[in-house]
Amino acid sequence: MASTYYMDPERDNPELTEERRRANFDPEVLGDFFWQGQLKRRRQICEYVRSQGAKLAPAQPVPFMTRMEKLEDVARLVSQCANFGVVMAQLYTNGKCHGAHPFWVQLRDIDSHKPLPGITVGDIGPKFGIGSNDNGFLRFDNYRIPRRHMLMKHAKVLPSGEYVPPMHAKIFGNAVYLACAITIAIRYSCIRRQGEIRPGYELLQCAAALFEDSFMSAQQMEYVRIKMYDSMQRIRPIALTVVDSFDFTDAELKSVLGRRDGNVYEHLLEWAKQSPINANDVLPFHEKYLGSFMKEVREEREMSKI
Repeated sequence: MASTYYMDPERDNPELTEERRRANFDPEVLGDFFWQGQLKRRRQICEYVRSQGAKLAPAQPVPFMTRMEKLEDVARLVSQCANFGVVMAQLYTNGKCHGAHPFWVQLRDIDSHKPLPGITVGDIGPKFGIGSNDNGFLRFDNYRIPRRHMLMKHAKVLPSGEYVPPMHAKIFGNAVYLACAITIAIRYSCIRRQGEIRPGYELLQCAAALFEDSFMSAQQMEYVRIKMYDSMQRIRPIALTVVDSFDFTDAELKSVLGRRDGNVYEHLLEWAKQSPINANDVLPFHEKYLGSFMKEVREEREMSKI
């Protein structure tokens, strides 16, 4: 039961169109369930943002940054320079703990840049294996965080101290990121023409580890294998329609590989050209650094020949 909203046979990749026609359910209904009845409003907001793209775009283009400028920009992120931070802390109200919640916390004085009373902050050093990232430590000692500094998009605390939980307990960013990743992977897998299908890929490695530690027997692993392939056989014909029901726009996915129309290879070059570095044939650093240096070297060589 294909939906006309998700299909445009004249413009879409024919393989994606064929996949969507195999669906035996209406993705509109499933999408409305995923977004808790807010699918129509969500689309209205996306359409408004798309129509106002020129007005919402930044007034100044992204400037080209040299290596030194990038290092200076990164330096502002280290623990010694942070004035504010988003802190995950246990929320207690009316004598009950409601788990970790995010808070917007001031760490240092704006004028003196010294840590506020009750706050100890410092540096640990580069993140192991990722030298460009910096680790720090933060300790609170009887430090008061105002109620209004709690990030209350989902969970809230009223002035009376009453805790208002989110509409749904499963509202969290990891699920959204996973849904985006699945959407991109499934759409691209429908049109990708590279590689090969390896039966039992990665499953054999996991099975070997389970056998080695005696967590599963051969009969149990065979049962898991049969059930897994049975599930894949049922999900495969409707996989594309299921991810369509997530109703992510191309702007939200930010991925050429996950385009709704499936025309990936036709748009990869256009996407690459949109990089700020490709805005000019000659980058600003050439005239500022490399070009003048090369010119000086050539002049020195000419002078040495005389």
